[in-house]
Amino acid sequence: MDIRRKINRFNTENRPFYIVDHESGRYSLCLALSFLPKEYSHFGQEAFNRYAAEIGEPAVIDGRGFTHGSGYEWEHVFAKAFEGDPDSGRIEYDCEAGGFFCYADSLSLLENFGARFRAICMDGEKFAQLVSTALKEAAKKEEQGRKERYGQKKQGMRQKRTVQKNQQTAPGLWHPGRQVWGFCMKIGKGRQSGSGWFFRWPGTRRKDRCFP
Repeated sequence: MDIRRKINRFNTENRPFYIVDHESGRYSLCLALSFLPKEYSHFGQEAFNRYAAEIGEPAVIDGRGFTHGSGYEWEHVFAKAFEGDPDSGRIEYDCEAGGFFCYADSLSLLENFGARFRAICMDGEKFAQLVSTALKEAAKKEEQGRKERYGQKKQGMRQKRTVQKNQQTAPGLWHPGRQVWGFCMKIGKGRQSGSGWFFRWPGTRRKDRCFP
């Protein structure tokens, strides 16, 4: 059977999933969520709505769209479904909010993964459990990533303040190219030197009048 017939057979038997031949030795498995045929208009959505309820979120946002079930979340679910499969590393993802898309250089691989994944999707309870597990793990990883990025940013700010502090207390003359500014303080009225401003040389007790 030639490639075109294989693809046509897959697309017929595994709707709403379909495979595209890019005629470059690469193929893509697709689920165009924004353009599903009428009979599959909410394909798999019930599992994502159950997940929303499970974590205490509404299933629908302002009556216009679903809270969960984007192409990015389908990617997490698909990847989780084949987590232990040695061939899963041959899959590349290019998902969007409105669609799930993955690529491979093997048609038979996408046929196999696509048919197996659709079978899981058609089992409501099994798919709901898979969605819940996959999205919870993805949310946990995202939270850990945020904490790590925040910690790195905070550490960088501490290091920057330490460097600036060391520069401000380092001995030597002020130079406009360095962040060693010393500081100016206003002299209160009634003092012998009169009111005005003076400059403290960094790392010394020397004070020079800089503004009368």
